[in-house]
Order: sequence, then C-alpha cells, then structure tokens
Amino acid sequence: MKRRDLAVFDLCGTLYTGNLLFAFTRLQPECEAAYQVADTATVKALDALLPRRQIRRRRYFKALEALPASVRDDRARRFVRDKLPEMRRRDAFEALESLRVEGWRIALLSGAPDCVVRAVSDAVEADAYIGAPFDFGRVWQYTNAAKDRLMPSFEPYERLFVCTDNPNDVRLLRMADERLIFTSQDKLGWWLRQFGPAPIRLKGME
Repeated sequence: MKRRDLAVFDLCGTLYTGNLLFAFTRLQPECEAAYQVADTATVKALDALLPRRQIRRRRYFKALEALPASVRDDRARRFVRDKLPEMRRRDAFEALESLRVEGWRIALLSGAPDCVVRAVSDAVEADAYIGAPFDFGRVWQYTNAAKDRLMPSFEPYERLFVCTDNPNDVRLLRMADERLIFTSQDKLGWWLRQFGPAPIRLKGME
C-alpha cells in the first residue's frame, strides 16, 4: 500500500461542538428513561468522582444497545443528515477540506458509537474511521485516552496530523507531526504548557 500523509480528526467537541453519543441517544424515545437517570445530578457527580468507570457513557451505550442494529444504523444516518449540520465547527471542517485537497488521507477516530461515526464518515467522505462498538468488554479501548493504541489500524502513513479538543488525546498529539487543538479559555494554559504556541484555537471564537 502506498504511504500517504494521514489526518486524524476527533468528532465530539472538535469537528462538532457537542457530545455525539449524548446528542444521538437523547433523540431516541426508547432510551428516555435511561438517559434521564444518567443525566441526574447524582449520576453526574458519581461520574466525575469515578471517571474511569465511565458510568454515564456506559448507561448511554446500554440504552442504545437495546435497539436493533438496523434501527441504530438508520437513525444514525438521519441524525448525521438532519441534526449534525448545526453542530459543525467551521474551522475544523475547513482544515479537513484543506488537507483533503492537499492529498492527505482523512480518518475519523472517536469514542462515539460506531454507527454514528460510520454515518459521519460516509457524509464527509473520510478514507477510514474507528468508532466505539456495542461491546461493553471493549468500550474502554475506545475512550479518548486509548486512541493512540488504535493508530496501527490506519497504517501505513508518512506524516501525521491530529485535530482534537480533548486533553486525554495528549499521547496521540505527541505522535503527530502537525496538530490543531481547539480549547476553551479555562484549558488554554494547560495546552500551552504541553505544546507551547502550537496551533490552538479558542472555542466560540472561530
């Protein structure tokens, strides 16, 4: 296989301004009881106290898992077509299109459900993607903190470009030859300490 430059984009908070797992699940009537529990103050507090347990994330995935795969896939396509355009981050999409024109392969790497990431991949005509499967023994592998472990799936490549907003992606960013980071004002100092004046853009100021 010919080695080409690879541009990897995160989805939640990067190409799009919100959490795609939460946004998609909240649109499913069958999941209402589950996400209402997951969104209570008590569960949010537990999730913040025990982040490695991924309590809310697992509840959302469990609710979606109860839907037939064909239903999830169909609704994910409609979600991407009808709802996601209003959540697009313009600067991130401009970077994606610019790199595509330059001949870079475009890959999406996200902890969002596989059905949603696949639908986004089709919509933006990405060359490759990895999303989280409906397999709770493996969900941990698809958290942001583990993205660097999934990079061999995209090999071979020459240069690597990474675009993300998540501090948990720091290991992935350190693998990159080029990077673009989106951040809120309160995390700006942390990013500057990690990468200096690398390309960093404040959210809400695109």
